Amino acid sequence: TKQNYVRLAGAYNYLNYEIIYKLKDKNKTEVKQFNLNPRAPLVKDGQIYPYALRRAEYRRRYFKENSIDYSIDLNKEFNVNGKKHDVLFVAGYKNQSLDVKEASVYDTDKYIENGIDISGKSPASYILDMRKPILPSKNFEEYTVFKKNEYLQKNTTYFAGINDVVELSDDLIVRGGFSWVRYLQKKYNYRCNVKNIGYVSNCSTTASNDKAYNINFGATYKVDPKLNIFLGYATGSTPHNVASTNANKANVMRGAQNIELGAKYTLPNDGLLTFTLFDTAKTNQAFSYDTGDKDSNGNSIYKTLYSANEFTNGYEVDLAYKPSENSFVSIAYANTNSRKNKNIKKKIILLEKMGIAKHTFNLFGSYTLPGKINPLRKQGQLTVFGNVKYVSKRKLPDSWLDDVLDPHKAYLEPYAIVNVGARLDMLNKWSAVFRLNNLQNKRYYERRLFAGGLPGASRNFVLTLEKKF
Repeated sequence: TKQNYVRLAGAYNYLNYEIIYKLKDKNKTEVKQFNLNPRAPLVKDGQIYPYALRRAEYRRRYFKENSIDYSIDLNKEFNVNGKKHDVLFVAGYKNQSLDVKEASVYDTDKYIENGIDISGKSPASYILDMRKPILPSKNFEEYTVFKKNEYLQKNTTYFAGINDVVELSDDLIVRGGFSWVRYLQKKYNYRCNVKNIGYVSNCSTTASNDKAYNINFGATYKVDPKLNIFLGYATGSTPHNVASTNANKANVMRGAQNIELGAKYTLPNDGLLTFTLFDTAKTNQAFSYDTGDKDSNGNSIYKTLYSANEFTNGYEVDLAYKPSENSFVSIAYANTNSRKNKNIKKKIILLEKMGIAKHTFNLFGSYTLPGKINPLRKQGQLTVFGNVKYVSKRKLPDSWLDDVLDPHKAYLEPYAIVNVGARLDMLNKWSAVFRLNNLQNKRYYERRLFAGGLPGASRNFVLTLEKKF
């Protein structure tokens, strides 16, 4: 797998911080200070541009992945004391190599990083209006390019698991399983850090060795021919990754737990109504906080703890129904409550979990045109379909602009989009599918990305051809 692309990694309007570096003592220690006053809007050739973006960073990322996987699945059905068992055993090995190279180009604003102006002699032009952005037109290499991360990461994974499904009776089925995984990771820095823009050189290899496990069981009970109830429970641990460099991480087991309880009811015409309650938790998650203390240079001292917990619970309702031979309707709604807490010196701090919508709704419908009204009946069977998707507001992370913005009011706005399409199943085993996405050409944020949102795609269409052999 290869990727090679350039993206706008970040930019500000005129409400941002200016970072100042000062030499404090004889050792020339750099002290980072923040100027809390907003910068003025861009003025160019005597004209004010209040919607201009400043300090824009364009980041090029080259990514190459090579991987090899080996896995084995063994399945066996047998009876013990008249009870049917269906046992599945899986095991595998994966070796992965990730080659990453990143570089950046900045705009004409004076950009200070670690005390050095890195704007360059050939910076990119300003985006004068973020509502209708016009991006720089030259090739990436024609601007002043600053190399950043360049590393090779090697990951090795071993895993194994076993699961048993037992039919205790015609009405009761139970299951149970266990899985184990081990991760070995090494990260080799090509450049480590770039000295000419103030980075401290550190060329040591970063390594990680961690493991995790999962235990799960569940049951399904047939109350009557139309109604089934089910229960599922899973618990285990999650591994740390190579980016976590705290020395004590190997002594902390990050936990995970999931509980589901629900019912399925069979409707006429192959319809199905499902209701599910769910409750998930992640425990002993890592986080850093400002202790309030200062070091000898006056810098804030941060400490990493493993006492954060994340909780998500709620319910889902799903309906699939065929009103007629030629039509199909599905409705899905989820109500989700997400919270996390941090335990600092026995004080519990409650926060809303980032990027999770409380309400999500999806309506899908399709209709296959009968031969008499199908304008393409000589070519094949024509089906039209469409769906409406709604996602409520989603919390953004606690802002580093706490003194300027209220982080408790920072959300991605809700959105609703409409998609439509048609499918033609032709007589010669060919199929053509046409999709028109975001019919109303709505501007929205698909999901949270860092401290902001990832813009959703504008109106677009996709045509797919399929051939059955």
